[in-house]
Amino acid sequence: MIRTFDFYGSRVTFSTIISRIKTEIETVLDETVDSTMIGESQVITPSKSKFKLVIDYSTPGKNVEYYQLRLEKMTISVDFSIRNKPICDIVEKHSNIFTPEEEEWLLKYTPWLQDFVNKDLFDKKVLSDCLIIFREHSLISVYNIYQIFRSLGLKPENTVYYSKGDRCRNISRIEESFRDKGYGVFVLNPFESVSETGKSEDEKINPQASDRVYKELKPYFEKAKGEGLRVIIFDDGGLMVTTVIDLFSKDYGNLINGYIETTKGGMHAINSRPDLHVTVINLADCSIKNLLNSVIGHSIVQRLREMIPHIGLRGQSVVLVGYGTLGRAISKDLRRLGMSVYVCDNNNERIFEALADGFPVSKDVKYMIKEFEPILIMGCTGLDALTYDNLVQIQRDTYVATVSSNEIKQSYAIFDKTSKLELVDNYARIYTLENGYRLIILGNGASLNLYNGEGANHSEYQPFLAAMIETIVYSAINGPIKGKNGLDTEIADKIIGEANILGKYLDMSNSLLG
Repeated sequence: MIRTFDFYGSRVTFSTIISRIKTEIETVLDETVDSTMIGESQVITPSKSKFKLVIDYSTPGKNVEYYQLRLEKMTISVDFSIRNKPICDIVEKHSNIFTPEEEEWLLKYTPWLQDFVNKDLFDKKVLSDCLIIFREHSLISVYNIYQIFRSLGLKPENTVYYSKGDRCRNISRIEESFRDKGYGVFVLNPFESVSETGKSEDEKINPQASDRVYKELKPYFEKAKGEGLRVIIFDDGGLMVTTVIDLFSKDYGNLINGYIETTKGGMHAINSRPDLHVTVINLADCSIKNLLNSVIGHSIVQRLREMIPHIGLRGQSVVLVGYGTLGRAISKDLRRLGMSVYVCDNNNERIFEALADGFPVSKDVKYMIKEFEPILIMGCTGLDALTYDNLVQIQRDTYVATVSSNEIKQSYAIFDKTSKLELVDNYARIYTLENGYRLIILGNGASLNLYNGEGANHSEYQPFLAAMIETIVYSAINGPIKGKNGLDTEIADKIIGEANILGKYLDMSNSLLG
């Protein structure tokens, strides 16, 4: 069997890649590797083992990523069998590492991001004596943030990246590229959590994950202690902030310059912990995040249409649970597509907003599902609103889409016991309920715009990406915030306002009239 792996870049870069692959193969096999030209192809063969690598160069086809346009293409074909699987793994690893030319093009996804940061901070290398523990989705925008961190002086050996372990489109490439640069790369999946109350806001990582994270991070905290590094914890989902506090605050809390949280689900998890005697910068509810939730909403609806193109949405009903800024954007998009949208929320102010926007509203999710027989149920709360008791009320085959795995994951244990489960890889988790109807949970309950996707449009989302960078830089320079336990949105908006992020973005994008 032949397996092929593609590389994009320049001939100089390709020569470096081939040299590294040859060196690693020689180390693994403990024998020399020869390289010869046969026609237009370069052929690599070991002196003893019976297999070969064939290297060809060609013009990239049309179906390539934006960051691979105008680059040359190298394809390495490997004779694959179980016996030489390690060789295949070596080539595959290198094919997942972004080449310098690709990295240069990746920056075009976020063309103004570096301009948000004051130039003198790059000159001062303000992150050179910091250690950053950063948990996020593996997205190109996150990769570009790390490129800025390097320019601000952050050293690879002081960089810890925790993937959320989801199925973002470029997850393998991003994480392998991080490893190649010397970063610590680990995984903390949202499903590695338990909740004694059955509510997402009360979840903690399970004991096995807790032991693993302790072993992974302990050497970094010891390094920070020995070298006098300032530690910054950046989280997407609350699990990293609460875990670091539980495991390390007693012995290393004085080293931590800042905690930062970026999601509503994480915000609720932190709010449920009155024993957290630290201040957490709350980007989840900051002004820019709320302004840009429409960008996320549009991307979720677009992804939804891609995943269920066989369902005509016009004239169909959808029950949307949660009318915050994100739910509001999604509900309006679905109405523009011709759907009848029914909103559920238990907050009186949000109920009045939904009524003012022309949507029927109820606090009773069960009633909505039974009464209007929706073909789609949307979870937009960041919390576990899509409970087993609510979802078993479906009166037809029904699709479920969420903005967060927290919406539904607490219900899986009950569904697994009571319903027949079919997992359709790369698509959905499907339960056949006792009433015979199917509950089709798209993307296994993950936020749809991230499931085999790249999230919101990187360029449009740059103001929030800049807010992420500015809060980290602020924490590095100013140290831990004193005087308030738990979440602090005021300091988040202060940092963002003083940096004039929104004004800079509008100026750069020529969005101002006159």
